[in-house]
Amino acid sequence: MASENQQQEFELLTDDDDWSDSPKAGKKNSLWNTNAVVVKSNDLLTAKTNLTLNELRIILVAISKIDSMNPEVRGDASYWVSAKELREIGSERSKAYKYLQNAVNTLYNRSVIRTFGSNGKERDEFRWISKVSYRSGMIGLTFSQEVLPFLTRIRSNFIRYPIKQISELKSVSTLRFFELCVRWRGQVKKMTITELKDILNIPQKKLNGDVARIVRECAAKINEATKIDFHVECEFVRTGRKFTHIIFSVKNRPNILVERTQSVPPEDVPDVRDLVGYSDDDWQNLTLSDGQRNYFASLLSRHNDGGVGNRFAGEFINAAGREGYSQESWKRWIENRLADPKFVYEARVYLHDLGFKPSSAVKKNVKNTTN
Repeated sequence: MASENQQQEFELLTDDDDWSDSPKAGKKNSLWNTNAVVVKSNDLLTAKTNLTLNELRIILVAISKIDSMNPEVRGDASYWVSAKELREIGSERSKAYKYLQNAVNTLYNRSVIRTFGSNGKERDEFRWISKVSYRSGMIGLTFSQEVLPFLTRIRSNFIRYPIKQISELKSVSTLRFFELCVRWRGQVKKMTITELKDILNIPQKKLNGDVARIVRECAAKINEATKIDFHVECEFVRTGRKFTHIIFSVKNRPNILVERTQSVPPEDVPDVRDLVGYSDDDWQNLTLSDGQRNYFASLLSRHNDGGVGNRFAGEFINAAGREGYSQESWKRWIENRLADPKFVYEARVYLHDLGFKPSSAVKKNVKNTTN
């Protein structure tokens, strides 16, 4: 239950109250259907949240009712969600009303946590909802003023997907991983186990191997779903004996007749370099020219830039030993290693992020041999 200082933000409407801002049963609710789309800023995708599966579904249905391009969206508007709508996106039919009733008591206290800084200790935390209302199997949500900028007046740096695509996803982790895949569709993304724990709502006490198993299961559920327009492939990277990173690639699923998901990059990114059309084999046995090795070694060696060079160094600088102590020797080590096609394959995610495409290099023919 909400505490006394929160009760003014909680409304339990009765038949005598003003319903001018809410749909009565059987009216506006019929305008919503599973062709509705969810549009949200990419900054929300990597934020930590403590929503349960059905709370997340309720939030997403409400988001799908916002006109994200409308500059005149009211900050105090309520978005109404019915049990029928919850059932249409995967909630158990017999429990949909119960989920709504439970959410009345819990959603007000759910928050979004965004972390900043190199150590991740700087943070902003704010509520999802500033007001929640309930009547006859419908819940009305008013989004907080802190959340609205991530849902409205969006022109770039966002994802868009038909809400019906999540109807076969049955866990918070799978649904959050689905949204990450929408963000990086057509691309290859490498993330640390620590990053994924927060994003996928995985308890910190879980071992890295457990996280890898959960991500593998999430990918399998997405690939099994019949309404999702892409498939995802995962690779799990060890540092020593421990899983430390996960690489996932998201590719179009051909011959599926559904509305497409969409990822729109930030305005300062002129184009999205993607790997559509490149298979894993395309990255094998590549020989870079001297000019390519010099150019990409120069970019990868910038480990203090907080970007690709920093992430690359996090994985490889220990292998360089003393050569990683200075900028010049670190660059030279990278340039020498890029002469090895096996290393090019290992570093493919970072090379891709810097704009390298396999088709720009010479593919060395290798005869099949048995070691």
